[in-house]
Amino acid sequence: MRILFCCGNSNDPLAKNLAKQHEVTICTPGNNNEDLLLIQSKIPKPNLIFVLEQQPLFIPKNLQQITAPKAVYFVDLHLHFDTWHKHFARLFDIVFCAQKKYVDKFKNQGIKNVFWLPLYSDPSFDKNLGLKRG
Repeated sequence: MRILFCCGNSNDPLAKNLAKQHEVTICTPGNNNEDLLLIQSKIPKPNLIFVLEQQPLFIPKNLQQITAPKAVYFVDLHLHFDTWHKHFARLFDIVFCAQKKYVDKFKNQGIKNVFWLPLYSDPSFDKNLGLKRG
């Protein structure tokens, strides 16, 4: 599968793990690398556009004009559901939620194909820094 993975951090471990089994092109802000129409003209047509909500928040240009199936993974729904998540989700064919209780909230908004996808961790990337919790 050819995945165009849109995220704020080009070293995202989820993208790197997907690349082990799929052809992944990472789309990040800067260096004219945020316009999906331009990227799609340079690579074979993707089978999936995958947008990851992470910091820094990155929403690629021309998302609505791409005809490939689109998926989004929201991780901060507890902060922004009522302000923008419930509206932005309508641009996607599939919505993944890090917080399980938001699956029904999206469905109550008339959004279909919503699934719970727990937060992920990659031991090669996510290290215990030994910080004291306070």
